[in-house]
Amino acid sequence: MKTVTIILALLFAACVTVTVIVLMTSGVTVSVTGITAQNASENPALFAQVLADMGEGAGVTEADMADCTFYTWRIEVDNSTFVRLEMLEAAIETKPEDIASLGGLKTVSVGAHSRTELAVTVLTRNPDHPKRELTVSWYLWGQANRRTLTVQ
Repeated sequence: MKTVTIILALLFAACVTVTVIVLMTSGVTVSVTGITAQNASENPALFAQVLADMGEGAGVTEADMADCTFYTWRIEVDNSTFVRLEMLEAAIETKPEDIASLGGLKTVSVGAHSRTELAVTVLTRNPDHPKRELTVSWYLWGQANRRTLTVQ
């Protein structure tokens, strides 16, 4: 009887140890992998699409294309948990000189132990890209989680 108790106690301790290690090493990592700047005149098709989506009275015309810049931030999300991340969203803080934000609320799911990349693009009149807040949100175990990064 003592032998069975000792074996069960050792098995219980091993299970607790493995569970703690798994929980301590799993998590979600969010990182910005790069930023690109492109003058709107280099991508007239995308600029025309943004204007069409904004509709009449947007305050921007084709003549403004040379003064506008597309900034694109690439974000990598690494899910090292054993659970699927649901409704992963990325949003960038907008500034008054910004014209439009593209791809900021793209909703995707990330499987367990996998990675995905998101891209958030801002069309702006400002030739410099000021510091902004990038927020990545997701649901894990039915609970909302969020990471905010300062990007430039």
